[in-house]
Amino acid sequence: MELESPVGGEIVEINQEVISDPKIINDDPYGKGWFAIIKPTNLENEIENLLKDEEFFELISKRVDEMKL
Repeated sequence: MELESPVGGEIVEINQEVISDPKIINDDPYGKGWFAIIKPTNLENEIENLLKDEEFFELISKRVDEMKL
C-alpha cells in the first residue's frame, strides 16, 4: 500500500490492524485508525513548507470549483 505523507522519515511502526481491516480508519480515525508512526528526518525544514489551514481550504475550494466546470 502506498501512502503520501507531508513529512519524510523512517517508518518505525505500521498499524497492521488497519491493513487487515481498513474500515477502522473511518470508524476511529483519531484512535485506532492510524496508519504508521514516522520518525521524521528533516522536520524543521518540512514544517515551513506545510500549508496553513486557510491555505489548504483555499486550495481545496479551488479544486472543487475546477471540477464543477
